[in-house]
Amino acid sequence: MPSYHDPLGDCRAKLSKQYERDRRIRKKFYDSAVWKKARAIVLSREPFCRECDSRGEVIEATEVDHVQDLDDHPELALVIENLQPLCKPCHSRKTLAKHRPTVGGKGGA
Repeated sequence: MPSYHDPLGDCRAKLSKQYERDRRIRKKFYDSAVWKKARAIVLSREPFCRECDSRGEVIEATEVDHVQDLDDHPELALVIENLQPLCKPCHSRKTLAKHRPTVGGKGGA
């Protein structure tokens, strides 16, 4: 069987390495003491999901989300005013919307 060159193989390999590097950086950030302290401050000040509250629902917040996306605004990573408490379903919806492909190939939200 003849072998063939996969023109996208190199690109996939580079993206995979970049993804792994980014994942390790994020894990280090989210495991840091300073993030855990910021997270605790947000949840103690506002223990209920902000999204659910805007719809009149009272649901405990279990996640802390960056209002201005961390990828776009790393300088706001630990700014309390840029952090919002969300429940797991609301945080998952926001994250999925960000990564969902749209027309033109860019993510949503």
